[in-house]
Amino acid sequence: MRIEIISVGTELLEGKANSDLTRLGDDIYKSGLDVARAVTVGDSRLEIEHAVKESLALADVVIVTGGLGPTFDDITVAAVAAALDRKTYLDVSILEKIKKRFKDKNLVYSPANDSQARIISGARSVDNPYGTAPGQIIEISGSRPALVALLPGPPREMRAVYEAGIAPVLRARAPKLRKTLTLRVFGLPESAVDTKIRKIVANDAVAEKGLLNFTILCHQGLVDIKVTATGSDELLVDETLHNVRDEFYKELGDDIFGENTDTLESVVGNLMMKNKMKLSVAESCTAGLISARITNIPGSSFYFHEGFAVYSNDSKIRRLGVKSDTIEKYGSVSRETTDELLEGLKKNTPAHCGIAVTGYAGPSRAPNKEDGLVFIGVATPISKTIREFRFSGTRGDIRERATLSSLDILRRELLKMK
Repeated sequence: MRIEIISVGTELLEGKANSDLTRLGDDIYKSGLDVARAVTVGDSRLEIEHAVKESLALADVVIVTGGLGPTFDDITVAAVAAALDRKTYLDVSILEKIKKRFKDKNLVYSPANDSQARIISGARSVDNPYGTAPGQIIEISGSRPALVALLPGPPREMRAVYEAGIAPVLRARAPKLRKTLTLRVFGLPESAVDTKIRKIVANDAVAEKGLLNFTILCHQGLVDIKVTATGSDELLVDETLHNVRDEFYKELGDDIFGENTDTLESVVGNLMMKNKMKLSVAESCTAGLISARITNIPGSSFYFHEGFAVYSNDSKIRRLGVKSDTIEKYGSVSRETTDELLEGLKKNTPAHCGIAVTGYAGPSRAPNKEDGLVFIGVATPISKTIREFRFSGTRGDIRERATLSSLDILRRELLKMK
């Protein structure tokens, strides 16, 4: 079965990330199917109509995302109807739902929203729990049967409508079962990970059966190993994934920090909860990025005590008791200053664990400042470690790497408390 996706939106051609395409591609792949082609068109009726006709000449399923809103540039329904040579009509029941939604939220209703209740003749509407524009599914019969699906553009709405109306149809047509597992690694370069797992990936016995497929992706020091198992026997697929997972853990051990949607901050949070401990953070070059990451996790108030953005030398001295002599002798970015920040956290907060970071994120104008030089200190009830790093890249890259490295060091120290 050939599937094509048409993304509608001039903003997507002007640099906005197409998160809908990423999510759809992933979901369809996990369903045991593949996207053959994806195209992006602007908010032009002629371009949308042309893209739909072109896809229908090749594909069994055409998914169109975006352009279902109430504004002048939301013309997807009219364009798709023209491509299919069908009329549209105003669905009164959908219109009433839209008006009720506005009333329930105490919003002023505009007649422009009437357009979101227009349905293509012969289409089945799919309720949108998070927005006003419903999805639509059109079954095309004849010598070349096909399915056309219209999804709203906002990611939350798109996902909900896709799961409710489109995904069940596609999954029912999938020839094989497909399951994926992503193992998330931090602390090793991509080349080192590749070397360690090469013999697993090159397992001829598994590869010949067509059971497994591997991909590896690196970003900001994070390395994701994605394993996909395909087959018609669910027990065999599960067993294959389980076995290869065990092999990866044997090779990589604690360098694997989590699986699938795990993040360093979510894993650290779970370990803090497990050990019933609290954390305080002193940040210089990261200036609150570590604290923000940690508190992005629901329930972080149970283990995150407080964060200090001690960006200036004065704040390091005044807030956490770093000695002015230490800064003068060793510099604000040094092992010694980082150590005193850790001690300041210990003396001034009741937290069991602490993270302290100093560094030059750059670009620096002073000749004595080395961009990318970062010291990270982590203390737990049983250990204290201070590490020196030399990160490369932009200012944002260096701050991101410092943030992730801080979380990973804390994770590894917490694992010692098993």
